[in-house]
Amino acid sequence: GNAFFGKLSDAKGRRAALLLSTSMFCVACLLIAFAQSALMFASSVWLLGFTIGGVGLVSFVLAAEFWAPRTRSLLGAIWHQFFSVGIMLLALLSHVLDTRGLSWRGIPLVIGVSGIWMVVVSTCCHESPRWLCSNGNTAQAMEVLHLVADYSGQTLPASAEMKVTAAKDASAAGSIGHMCRTMPTAKTTARVAAAWFLVGFAYYGISMDAANLGPSLPVSVFLSGLIEVPFNFAAQPILSRGRRWGTAGFFLVTGVCCCLTAVSWIPEWLELALAVTGKGASQGAFCAVYFLAAELFPTSHRNLGMGLASLCARIASTVAPFVVLLAEIWKPMPLVVFGTAAFLALCVVLPLRETSSSPLCDSIEEYERTEADHEGAFRRFEDTEHETELQTGSARE
Repeated sequence: GNAFFGKLSDAKGRRAALLLSTSMFCVACLLIAFAQSALMFASSVWLLGFTIGGVGLVSFVLAAEFWAPRTRSLLGAIWHQFFSVGIMLLALLSHVLDTRGLSWRGIPLVIGVSGIWMVVVSTCCHESPRWLCSNGNTAQAMEVLHLVADYSGQTLPASAEMKVTAAKDASAAGSIGHMCRTMPTAKTTARVAAAWFLVGFAYYGISMDAANLGPSLPVSVFLSGLIEVPFNFAAQPILSRGRRWGTAGFFLVTGVCCCLTAVSWIPEWLELALAVTGKGASQGAFCAVYFLAAELFPTSHRNLGMGLASLCARIASTVAPFVVLLAEIWKPMPLVVFGTAAFLALCVVLPLRETSSSPLCDSIEEYERTEADHEGAFRRFEDTEHETELQTGSARE
């Protein structure tokens, strides 16, 4: 679903992909609620999983392409906060149904009916001006920009039309191969995919390992969502100071907290506090990698690239439950494994380009030039550090 809707969004537009994915999401939830056989239930669950990737990724990219770089970190904090609140509401819904002896079918029924508002909102959304520009629809892009300016009480600069006209990308709606045509872009694409795999592995694994936080499963799920709330708020000021180092910081905290739970002499309350902090920091890291992918990839391939990255995270989430079973061998082992994954992710994201103060790339050619310049600057920095070490060694001799 991530790859499909990513490709569809880049080819046909953010709004069309969002409308289709939200509609299929509601239908899948209602089918689960009224499933009369195991085959129908399994098929409906598969359809639901297929559409979730489209709803999440396309909505984030559509919103991110409207926000300026200096305020985009606030978008991430708000956007991910809805996920955390949704986890808590789901736990409350499950508790209410359980205490009143109602069927589990009430959960997908409530979600499906309440999700109809997503379809309504999708029909009211405007298409991304960046996507319109990359596909040559400059007139429609200017119309959207004027609507946004009028709504916010601002005046659109006269130079905006010139910038919009120059933004057309001849390679719009391409493939993953286009994002790996040069060595610098291939490295960036691989690093982003690896970061998503590792953060998905750590986040979902730690969440599953935290299933015993409360006296019952609904309480544990509620607490799991509640833990994420302050870290979502913390992500905004941290990532506004730098995407790369902010992401690395979240991975560092996740790795340290998870690995410290293996220390045998620490008290039980401290072990619980470390596990909870690691869980929250992994959510902050997940929030951060969304920015890395959205701001590194070009407009013409942004949803496709994020779809690939999200696919890697979903693959990791299928592996994580088996790691949780290692607690039968040694109780702290799952958290140590997830902490090690966070340390690996830290090493993966550090060579990436900083994007907090730079405009988004619109074309694949611009993406290639930007990554090539960053690769050259990174190599010059390494050469300078090496020369400094040699000079320091010679002076000591």
